[in-house]
Amino acid sequence: MPTALTLALDEAGRDRIEALWEVLDGLGIGDPRRRLDHPPHLTLAVVAEEVEEADLALPDLALPDLALSVPRSLRLTHLGLFTTPSQVLFLAPLVTPELLEAQARAVAALDGHTLLDHWRPGTWVPHVTLAHLVSGGSGLPSFGPIHLPFEVGIAAVELVAFPPARVVARRALA
Repeated sequence: MPTALTLALDEAGRDRIEALWEVLDGLGIGDPRRRLDHPPHLTLAVVAEEVEEADLALPDLALPDLALSVPRSLRLTHLGLFTTPSQVLFLAPLVTPELLEAQARAVAALDGHTLLDHWRPGTWVPHVTLAHLVSGGSGLPSFGPIHLPFEVGIAAVELVAFPPARVVARRALA
């Protein structure tokens, strides 16, 4: 069971992304069956195995300390598309030194576990997933309901095992 270190969005950010999920689902773009049944978030790192909070490497990189060092908000600036077989439409944040440092600390906290390729430093693409595209579609329609850029707040750092998504540990931001 894979495990992720994620940044959980605050209530206003979750509401805004979930509203976009509904619009895209209504347009026939998104496939709600492909969701992790987990609120909108940004994933910092994913490892192949299940990890408990006590398994995190280096005590100074435990969740409470990671929660002190992550950005308090993200500025979502553009749409992106992963063109893998399971095409994923996403919102990408402005990449800041603070966000890159948070990802580096998350990777260090998971040292000793099998980091999945897409979350390795240098290949990681920070994103908030909007939709897993429905196969066989004739392309993407206009995205009138998405007005960019906009800010979302970060409420917590979470250690999440999936699927199905299960929050193993959560630390609210101070």
